[in-house]
Amino acid sequence: MKWWQLKSILIFIKNYAQRMLYFMLFLGLMLATDLVYVIYPQEQITQHDFKIALLQSIACCLVISFFYRRYRKQLQVSNPNHFHRQAINKKFVYFMFCMALCCGVVSYIFDDILHVGTPENQRLIEEMFRQTPISMTITTVLMAPILEELLFRGIFANYFFNRSHLFWNILAIISSSLLFALMHEFALSVALFYYMSIGAIFGVTYFYTRDIRYSIFLHIMMNSIAVIMIWAGV
Repeated sequence: MKWWQLKSILIFIKNYAQRMLYFMLFLGLMLATDLVYVIYPQEQITQHDFKIALLQSIACCLVISFFYRRYRKQLQVSNPNHFHRQAINKKFVYFMFCMALCCGVVSYIFDDILHVGTPENQRLIEEMFRQTPISMTITTVLMAPILEELLFRGIFANYFFNRSHLFWNILAIISSSLLFALMHEFALSVALFYYMSIGAIFGVTYFYTRDIRYSIFLHIMMNSIAVIMIWAGV
């Protein structure tokens, strides 16, 4: 191996190691928005629900602003896949309808055919809804979808799979979906594949539309349906 080839490999490893470190810091920043729950004693969080909702919303908005600026900066430096704001048209409306239908089919397969049951993550969420309904509704419906899409579909894909090629796009979708799933179910289980399937649908939406707003909208819609079902006791 030539010395310059070794140097190129070392530079490549260094660059990706730095990106991995930055991404882990961003991930920690997103998770830190939940630390607001430790401000109040566990037995008192219900009566402080509104305060928790306000503080967490402020924290999430700050992190969202940081993520979005970082995401835009990434695209300004290198954007081979041409991600940008795409005007709404009939093609996108039909596509979004199909993606929403796919989410419904995936949920039906895992819930009614495979009988996954309620994942541990979902049980914890439902328990938190009973304790802090206001903050959990705001976070689940609005804040979490924006944060997760910006981080997993936006920043992650641009950090590690910034290539204009179908192979790299598919690899980005699979990898970001797995990471998304592990954030919701950190165990090798059927539930992990459920979250990964939903994440893949969000990823396909992002890469097809080339506009992260569409995957955010789909994520918000899916979470909204889940919240309605929790409130309805379904």
